[in-house]
Amino acid sequence: MIRKMKSIEELLEEALVGEAEQPYEVPENWIWSIAGAVTKTLRGVSYKKHQVESLKNVNNSLILRGGNIQDGKLLNQDDNVYVPKELVKEEKKLKIGDVVIVSSTGSSKVIGKAASVSSDFVGESFGAFLTTIRPSKKMDNGYFSLFYQTSNYRNMISNLA
Repeated sequence: MIRKMKSIEELLEEALVGEAEQPYEVPENWIWSIAGAVTKTLRGVSYKKHQVESLKNVNNSLILRGGNIQDGKLLNQDDNVYVPKELVKEEKKLKIGDVVIVSSTGSSKVIGKAASVSSDFVGESFGAFLTTIRPSKKMDNGYFSLFYQTSNYRNMISNLA
């Protein structure tokens, strides 16, 4: 079976947000795009209770959880969780520019909490109740991560929760 390749125009049309759906005007040299066209979404690492360690060592990796996200920042906690490094695929190791989001919880106040990854957490990972959004290398990480701290984002999450 031969699959037809999409043209640049078709790909661009799929990636752009229609004028009617744009919530507000952006500068002339910016565009509104569908997030999935310029990002990669990663679900967190699953692990079993018996695999958890409470102290960091060279053979394990920190697994961020919802409590590590406070006021738009990632923080270490007294009850951090560590799992064997072999449970963490390379793709799920955090990078500068990634945004970690609480994507599964019983609390509508916690769902959607987000923080951008700082150098302190590069190479660490995140648990199954979190999602990481990794922007395209062509995007400005600073602007990308700021969106997740805006009232527009919080309102959207509240409406969906």
